Amino acid sequence: MKRACVLLATLAVVSASGFGPDFTAYTQLLNRHVCRGWVIYRELVKDTAAAAVEKQFASVTSTQYDAMNENDRIAFLINMYNFYTLLLIKNHYPTKSIRDIDKPWDTKFVPLFGDKVSLNHVEHDMLRKQFNEPRLHFALNCASAGCPALAREAYTGGQLDRQLDNAAKAFLSDTTKNRIDGTKLKLSKIFQWYGADFKAKYGGYERYVKKTLELDGTFRVSFTDYDWNLNEVQSCE
Repeated sequence: MKRACVLLATLAVVSASGFGPDFTAYTQLLNRHVCRGWVIYRELVKDTAAAAVEKQFASVTSTQYDAMNENDRIAFLINMYNFYTLLLIKNHYPTKSIRDIDKPWDTKFVPLFGDKVSLNHVEHDMLRKQFNEPRLHFALNCASAGCPALAREAYTGGQLDRQLDNAAKAFLSDTTKNRIDGTKLKLSKIFQWYGADFKAKYGGYERYVKKTLELDGTFRVSFTDYDWNLNEVQSCE
């Protein structure tokens, strides 16, 4: 009984902190500055509310994280990755590409459980290594035109499956990144880099793509060039 009370108290703290699964402040930030998957960075850099969102992410403890279910953990980490990518650009704006920033994915600037970790740690050591969920590649945004579009809402555990399916369909239907040319599938390099992640759950990325796009037949796969230019738009007009 005592252990159950402690667990319930922990879950209450997670919910009260805004991450179990209430991401309202983060969603409001996205609503203000994301337009059709692109970001109005010139407005984001002036938004002081980003500091409060950062404080919320940083306040989550390992105990709170451990009390979350798997979907809530995945949602939390996706949101963390995307938010701190936005913050990275915000802190280095103006820039033409995230790759113009020194070691953007290896620098340890993301606060996590009282420590500092890198974006690569969040993506590769946590999300990819700890969860069998390859659709996360359609949710993570690397602040580049070649990335999947940045959603205007936070990911949540309760809606994760729907959100990841929607992100996948939107990404695969974006002809600037993935195209069907007769019997040729011209896919984003994301599948070249992380295609093996789809093997265990979907039998491979080709099978997943064909099922998602409702394609029949045999296709020859090649990969499109990746656009590392900043995913910036000046306004929603």
